[in-house]
Amino acid sequence: MASEIRGSDNFDSGKAVLQAVSVLTTAQGTQALTANTEVVVTGLTIDVVPRGANSKFLIQARQFGECTASWNNIYNILQDGTRVNIGGSALSYAGLSMATQTYGVAADDSDTPEILSLSTLVSTSSVVGTTITFALAITTNVSKTLYLNRCVSAPAAGREVGSSEIIVTEIGA
Repeated sequence: MASEIRGSDNFDSGKAVLQAVSVLTTAQGTQALTANTEVVVTGLTIDVVPRGANSKFLIQARQFGECTASWNNIYNILQDGTRVNIGGSALSYAGLSMATQTYGVAADDSDTPEILSLSTLVSTSSVVGTTITFALAITTNVSKTLYLNRCVSAPAAGREVGSSEIIVTEIGA
């Protein structure tokens, strides 16, 4: 399964939570990262059609993968291409989170995936029926490869693979 979009219509519009939607990706691959360029992580973009005016959106992102020198990577959530809840230009290293390294005693860019888990609450001036796009983005200081839903040496036997997901929960104003 490459990507799956899930949603729920089980919420009454009179409740605080108006909807919850997500994208789950298990696709294993690679993505080129260019130095000093903010790049949307492949498969972690979702369109949301607000059900309420001026809603807040709880964005939760989880990314599994591996990248050389992961300590130089910073992650942000983008709303319609613009960073949320953080100052700084697209080229600065201001961000919402960095990935947790699973092996911290030496460089091991073969079978030690990093795990990113972040959440942020976004206040908007949402308009009912007008699509908003949320995405997970990464910035790094040198050009390199991001291994998605796998470690560098996967799919060899005994090497880690996983999944990534972005979840958006709309909360009524």
